[in-house]
Amino acid sequence: TRGATLYADRCARCHGDGLGGVESAPALTGSAFYANWEGETLESLFERMRSSMPADKPGSLSRAQNADVLAHMLKMGGYPAGATALDGQAGALTTIAIRMYKP
Repeated sequence: TRGATLYADRCARCHGDGLGGVESAPALTGSAFYANWEGETLESLFERMRSSMPADKPGSLSRAQNADVLAHMLKMGGYPAGATALDGQAGALTTIAIRMYKP
């Protein structure tokens, strides 16, 4: 829920309410997203978000806020919720690969 609220406030105007992308802002779910991120780690995506988003104020979200937005993206992408919240600490997401289909 925290991620959905943050996404609506800080991300949706560029990436769209449904995460489908708008004009030059890429999709954050679906086949266009996977074309760019398949096989990468959640850590890579998290660091990209953390250092370059939101576009009007890069780096303005805390690690916890970025983790919440990433959790929202995963939920919208159809991933099941885990037993614990995503950890935004450095290196915490290095072992989780982004996959379109369950291996």
